[in-house]
Amino acid sequence: MSMAENPCHPPIGPAAPSGAEAMSASASLPRAPSLSHTENAAEDERRSSRTTGAAPGSPSAAFCQGGFKGRFVSNAALSRTALPPGPLRVAAYIRVSTDSSDQENSYEAQERYFSSLLLHHPGWIGAGIYADCGLSGTSGEKRTGYSRLLRHCREEKLDRIVCKSISRFARNTSDFMAALELLHDHHVAILFEKEHLDTADPTSAFILTTLAAIAQEESRSISANVLWGLRSRYPQGLAPNFAIYGYRFAQGPDAADVLDGGYRLRRVEIVPQEAEVVRRIFAAVCEGASFADVARMLNAERIPAPCRRKAPARIRGRSRVRDGIVVGWTGPMIARLVRLERYCGDVLLQKTYTPDFLSHRSRPNTGEVPQYWVRGHHPAIISREVFERAQAARQAVSDRYASCGGRRKRRAFSGLLVCGECGRCYTVRTSVYETVWYCPTPALNNGSGACHAQRLGQEQASALLRRAFAARFGSEGDALPGQMRQRLESVHRSDCMERSRSRLRQTLDALSASGAPADELEQLKQRLASLRAYGEKLEESHEARGQALAWMRTLPRGPAGTEVFLSGMALEHARAFALSITIYSPASACVLWFDGTRTQVLPDGRAGEPAVSQSG
Repeated sequence: MSMAENPCHPPIGPAAPSGAEAMSASASLPRAPSLSHTENAAEDERRSSRTTGAAPGSPSAAFCQGGFKGRFVSNAALSRTALPPGPLRVAAYIRVSTDSSDQENSYEAQERYFSSLLLHHPGWIGAGIYADCGLSGTSGEKRTGYSRLLRHCREEKLDRIVCKSISRFARNTSDFMAALELLHDHHVAILFEKEHLDTADPTSAFILTTLAAIAQEESRSISANVLWGLRSRYPQGLAPNFAIYGYRFAQGPDAADVLDGGYRLRRVEIVPQEAEVVRRIFAAVCEGASFADVARMLNAERIPAPCRRKAPARIRGRSRVRDGIVVGWTGPMIARLVRLERYCGDVLLQKTYTPDFLSHRSRPNTGEVPQYWVRGHHPAIISREVFERAQAARQAVSDRYASCGGRRKRRAFSGLLVCGECGRCYTVRTSVYETVWYCPTPALNNGSGACHAQRLGQEQASALLRRAFAARFGSEGDALPGQMRQRLESVHRSDCMERSRSRLRQTLDALSASGAPADELEQLKQRLASLRAYGEKLEESHEARGQALAWMRTLPRGPAGTEVFLSGMALEHARAFALSITIYSPASACVLWFDGTRTQVLPDGRAGEPAVSQSG
């Protein structure tokens, strides 16, 4: 008997809707048949007849139920994501892979489109827009919006996701399939508009798997093509020029040379004033001067440091000096300049390599792939002999401090203490007697005077946090641990910044259309940006809040529990309560709490009132 003739197999249904029809139809899709038993036998038989296509009480229906207590469910029905009845909580996910202005415009366009879609679609309750900017889709490791989206699905805060395309969601087949399995297990459907595919449709599972593999293969193919182009040019000595300090690109009709094979090489020319500074740097290093001493000498003579020709990349977990603050020459800057072989007119190709296109992590080339040294590639500023002497001096310094390296462990205040003057995160130095936190900008000791932040002891940082905490939450007495646990659990469960951002975006669009004043629109944009930053910080401390809640459940009651709580809150579990602590002096700071409020600690021992909540 064929499958079509077998009454236990469901009949083949009509084709699934596509595009906008799929989006509207998916809201009313019924739940997949459950494999659990039912208490009402008649109802169980009726449901079995709907699944098998057989009439109630018929032999075929009895066969499909007889001998075992479950019901037959097709693979298509099992692969379909079951949606709950009634209005659906729907979120959108958008991603752009670079920080360029055109991609930013694309991000704005996507945000406006999905905001309108979530607002006006019947049967949907908008759950906000989860977004990642400037991040690749081949890995979900650093994508905060993606991580929050999946976590909220695990917590069953969403019913449906809308995404522009599969490639925007993930370009890694393994991550994509793991995400689809997670969404299916928690009954969350996802719709990809470009491909017109919906996991609420049982016919989409195989197609989604195939297209995810194609998206990953596209990334691999692009990476392989770029790598092939580079490695085919390297043996010929074809390397691009860069306008590094001391050089600039030539101008005019003959500013580029066309080499064999059509390779176009932009010529560089020496900048006399900068070249003289480069020669002084190499001469000082060859004479034994430290990198910090060279930087201090240049800053004392008011010699401008190299300007950044492009914005520095935003690396999660690290901080950089605020825009507008000129740091000047630094020791690390001198060290990087001395390592460049381009100053002697040569080029070393393939210093690093990327073993895996999915991770995008480059590694130093220690013989894994061939290296090529191209001599006389462009005009030289120093001789090869001077360059080699400088490398010997630099290597001696590296050997001297080689044993001081190693991976630093993450401490209670790591990434929390922020310099109020320059915006960089404090770093730590531990001795036998004390632990000291300091801003790295003045610690560079280069004489630029860009920042004058004072050092901060571990006990001083804990005292600042305790004072701010007492001003903000200290009125409950011995009931404080229980009250704080309730507040922390509330934020831990309902950290849906995306909904607040979506409402704020709708208000901003409405005011823009009505011709509101420019200053009012700018304030809303700043609130939108601060709310997004607050959501990212909240997500980074999510694990710490979970650990703190588990710790708080073990605290004893009464004064003893309050004392233990205050001690742990200001040290081991500080990250769960404070998202950032901006340090103005060892006696004054501003604390951003987990609930979005701020408390100002003043130098005279007083603490200011909490500011308006960012999450509101």
